[in-house]
Amino acid sequence: MAQREEIEQGLERLVQLEKKIQRAAALLQSERSERETLARENTHFRKKLTQQDQLVRPLQEQVARLQKERDQIKAQMEKLLAQVDALLEAGVEAS
Repeated sequence: MAQREEIEQGLERLVQLEKKIQRAAALLQSERSERETLARENTHFRKKLTQQDQLVRPLQEQVARLQKERDQIKAQMEKLLAQVDALLEAGVEAS
């Protein structure tokens, strides 16, 4: 009887161990699948980021050119306004 109980307990432990192994294997498979999904998403987002960078770079260059142009126009306008002020002062003094 004692030997039979030991065998049954041993079998029960093996069954429990098998279940644990099956759960571990399922968890491992799930983790691998999730890692693969994340790797695909990462690749996708890196490609999108590269595409966005290619769109943004020319726009940044255009903004820089427009700011430079604006600064040049501002300087020209200030020069013209200074000339107008000088002409107005000369006209006031001549009168």
